[in-house]
Amino acid sequence: MTEDNLHPTIPTQIMNKVNALKDLPRAHPSLFWILVFTLLSRIAVYLTGQPWNQEVVETKILDGDAVMYSHIARGFLTGLWITDMPWAHDRTFGYPFFLTAIYAISNNAIWLVLALQTLMNILMVPMVYLTSKTLFGSQQSGTFAAALFALSAIPLAWAARFLFTETLFTFLFLIFIMVYLRIWRSESFRWFLVLGILLGIGTIIRSILQFFVVIPVMIILLQDRTIRNKTLVAIAILIGLLVTIAPFQLINYSQYGHYSMSTISGNVLFKSIAQAKAMTDGTNFYEAQDSLRGQDWEDIENPFERSAITKRHGIEYVLKHPLDFASLHLLGMVSFMIGTEKSSYLYVIAKQEPQKLSHQRGFELFSERIIRNLKGFQKEYFLTPILVVKLFVEYALIATGLLILIRRKQKALALFLILSIGYFIFVTAFQGRAPRYKIPVIPLYTIIGGGGAILIKAYLNGWKDSLKRIF
Repeated sequence: MTEDNLHPTIPTQIMNKVNALKDLPRAHPSLFWILVFTLLSRIAVYLTGQPWNQEVVETKILDGDAVMYSHIARGFLTGLWITDMPWAHDRTFGYPFFLTAIYAISNNAIWLVLALQTLMNILMVPMVYLTSKTLFGSQQSGTFAAALFALSAIPLAWAARFLFTETLFTFLFLIFIMVYLRIWRSESFRWFLVLGILLGIGTIIRSILQFFVVIPVMIILLQDRTIRNKTLVAIAILIGLLVTIAPFQLINYSQYGHYSMSTISGNVLFKSIAQAKAMTDGTNFYEAQDSLRGQDWEDIENPFERSAITKRHGIEYVLKHPLDFASLHLLGMVSFMIGTEKSSYLYVIAKQEPQKLSHQRGFELFSERIIRNLKGFQKEYFLTPILVVKLFVEYALIATGLLILIRRKQKALALFLILSIGYFIFVTAFQGRAPRYKIPVIPLYTIIGGGGAILIKAYLNGWKDSLKRIF
């Protein structure tokens, strides 16, 4: 063997990758057709959304939170900085930075933003494939995982048609998962520093990730490592995270006296508590919100101080009514887990606008939800039972995949994945009825489910062989 073969140059490596892609249809036909379906379906959804049409942009794309993100990005382009936009502190600035970069080179082209988000969604299919393949050591698991993700409508709909944080956030979070699963046993300080930086960037995009670091650090501390190595690796992740988010915290502290990334986490918590109070008391959401805020709220100009006061009033209510709050929080978690993605599929297939989560209806009873769905059945006749079966199959695959990891003595990895999924279910419980909040966990579902599909396929093949012998 020559030295070139032992240490191939970068051009040689590139050519090897190109040749592997050329050979893909013959070598891995199932994966090839999954990728073809992914590409065609994503392009079709993007094109039918017509993001270059100004009327579509103004009436459908720039709606809700998207208006705020776009407004902040355009503020950056005009020379405004974070401290110049106190009204914008209800959002973290990661996604507006992303928009600003694209707006700067394209004259505020929203069609380009959605094109890049669609590309991210396409790239997540091979990323899911590689991650599941690495996790279970099987090409089949990767192929099944890729198929499951390719068939999921929520990430597709929100990537191609909406100006929201979820696609960029999930793309970066999936990179974090890929890296973590590859190096979690490593002793490389540098790679764990990179993991921390990825978590930091994710936190700047969506502050929901700010406490997630506890999970990978805990898994590291539970590993069979020396105390010194555990400590160094854990510190590396924390340093990476803190170095990334600290500048934004310091800016906010210098300007407003608070280290928080933004006011959104406190405001979302308060709104969730207000929803719980409205449900418990049988009142309107806005009435419940006003009653919780108190009189001192209106006189305060500091946005972070206003957020802290509303959060404090909300927590006081929870402490007085812990069972009411806990039961509604649990209801939100259950709703998160049993969501069928129906509205996203209808939006992708029939362009039926997905229902937005209203404050008035945010905590309707399951019976009320069923009645509402029955009244609007129409196109849903064929879809609902299919998606219910799909949901059941997905959870069966996930359970089987976790069982495989446990049986293979990979309990730490199984625990990491369970806690990661549980984290998002728990922190987004009150908003769990909105499909987009499920997007970050879908790659995890499919990665684990790909492994479960291997075992189920093996059992099915065994049954086929038995039937052949009988008949």
